[in-house]
Amino acid sequence: MPPESLSTGAKIALGGAAAGTLLLVLILIGYFAWVRPGGTSGAAEPPPSPSGAVEPEGDEEPQDGPRDPEDRPGDGDGGEAGPQDPGAPPEFAEFEVQEFSGSGRTTVDIETSEEPRLLSISNKGAGGISVWSVDSEAETQWEVIRRGGGYEGRLLLTPPSMIDDYDALLVHADGDWEISLQPLSAADRWEATETEYGGSGDDVVQLLWSPNNFSRLDVTHTGSSNFSLRSYDDTGTSSLVNEIGDYEGQITLTPRTVLIEVQSQGTWTITR
Repeated sequence: MPPESLSTGAKIALGGAAAGTLLLVLILIGYFAWVRPGGTSGAAEPPPSPSGAVEPEGDEEPQDGPRDPEDRPGDGDGGEAGPQDPGAPPEFAEFEVQEFSGSGRTTVDIETSEEPRLLSISNKGAGGISVWSVDSEAETQWEVIRRGGGYEGRLLLTPPSMIDDYDALLVHADGDWEISLQPLSAADRWEATETEYGGSGDDVVQLLWSPNNFSRLDVTHTGSSNFSLRSYDDTGTSSLVNEIGDYEGQITLTPRTVLIEVQSQGTWTITR
């Protein structure tokens, strides 16, 4: 006797089960085709780094600023001055110190030199002092210094070859005075560890640091009389400031500068 036919509801149930089983099988096949052995995804991986290279960690941005330690701000051709390097004392010609003393008006013969020298002057009289250069014909050439009252200061004495010839100094004073010619190594020292140098009156200072890339220095002066600055390097002297009264400004030094001469009857500071 033939089996009884399935009811319509049973047929629908069996058809749904078969369709579900087929769908599950397709999902499993797709999953195993997508997943690699070992549990890693089939997504594209980045290429390996070159041998020995170190990959940066995180999202760190490149650092600003020069990478070369010698590539410092201000060392190029721009207007900013580069840093100043510590240096040894400049090498100056050495010679025997010449000392003179007297009272009133006197002419003293000096041993000339092709190197600038330090002229140290002290005057005890209240009426002031003036010093002139004198040539071999006893003719006065130029006024080295003129100051009223008691005076003590130091100046650069320029070699005869750079100006009119001379071989003597004429001193005008109303009291006792002392003059000495010294090598430039006797000048006051501006140490490399000091960023400011100051004083009052006339002075000469040697730099124990090397100006780099045309270094700019700030200058202030307080006083009612003339204020001048000159620099000295291996090519000679250069005028930096020549003003009357209070002054505030900047000067520029060449890399070869070894001395600065200050002429003032007030107080002044130079800052680097």
